[in-house]
Amino acid sequence: MDIPEDIHDESIAGHFTNLRDELRETVGNLIENCDGIYIGRTSAENVTIRAWWHENRDPDLWDEMILVYRTGSPNYVLQAEADLINFFWEYCDNDAPDGRGSFGDPPYYVYVLCR
Repeated sequence: MDIPEDIHDESIAGHFTNLRDELRETVGNLIENCDGIYIGRTSAENVTIRAWWHENRDPDLWDEMILVYRTGSPNYVLQAEADLINFFWEYCDNDAPDGRGSFGDPPYYVYVLCR
């Protein structure tokens, strides 16, 4: 996948329940280096990710986007997003404690925005 410099693909793939602890550790490490985070999901090929990032990024608010989880399952991406938001709720700038929004085509990604 060809993605912009300010999007970092550190995504791991697999069954969410087998990766929960690793994902929490990854996001926990990101929190240590960020002044704030937002956890969300996006989908499909680089065009979708690139378009989302460049349309929604507030350069005064978010410095980078880190892809942390990748799956072909809409259920797993929902579980991963909701789990990470709930687990790190006190650090998140998310408006809701569960994942919301629409889906595109797989693969699906959970991402962290960092400032």
